[in-house]
Amino acid sequence: MRVPAAALMIASLIACSGDIAVSSLPGSTHQAIVHGTPEPQNTFLTEAQMLASVYLGYQNGHAFCSGAMVHPRVALTAGHCVDSLLPEHLWVGLGADTTSPDAFLPVSSIYLHPTIDFALLVLGLDAQSAVPELEPLTMHRMALDDTWIGRQLDAAGYGETFDAQSGRRLFAALELVSYDTETVTVDGHGEQGLCTGDSGGPLLWQPDSATPPV
Repeated sequence: MRVPAAALMIASLIACSGDIAVSSLPGSTHQAIVHGTPEPQNTFLTEAQMLASVYLGYQNGHAFCSGAMVHPRVALTAGHCVDSLLPEHLWVGLGADTTSPDAFLPVSSIYLHPTIDFALLVLGLDAQSAVPELEPLTMHRMALDDTWIGRQLDAAGYGETFDAQSGRRLFAALELVSYDTETVTVDGHGEQGLCTGDSGGPLLWQPDSATPPV
């Protein structure tokens, strides 16, 4: 799944069938991309920006959630993905496939938001030192308004697909249909959606190639 220069983090995802997915602005539950594609469909991300969509794994390489790099040393994800883990148990992987990552970096600190499903991970190593072409993304920091209703977004993640496979970075095309102060609701119209393992990945919006993604 993809992340533009500003990203809304996926939270409680439902409907692996691709019908509806409810996401909290910063966080997400155990879920994955269904009928997704290796390239974004609604945004114009460069390869460097696509590298900012990452996955969370244990030291043995097993991946279980998604996330986004917003600084060479900082990744964002869903709080529920990491609230029971110590930093030494958690690693962040970069690359299109979890079986052969471009980098697999240790986490030194975990910061959980006190009220919403959101977590900040400080890496023990600089991701751009390991993968120089990486371009971190910027969080979208302004409140949503009704102009967002109907916008076509991309969600990025490494979760399960319709055929129960996982471990690939995929993008799903979704429409933003409603929002409140903590969540956005997106609809894949029965064609694409989110599933287990996509939790913590970004929702991305970019109107044209000249405008930085958010």
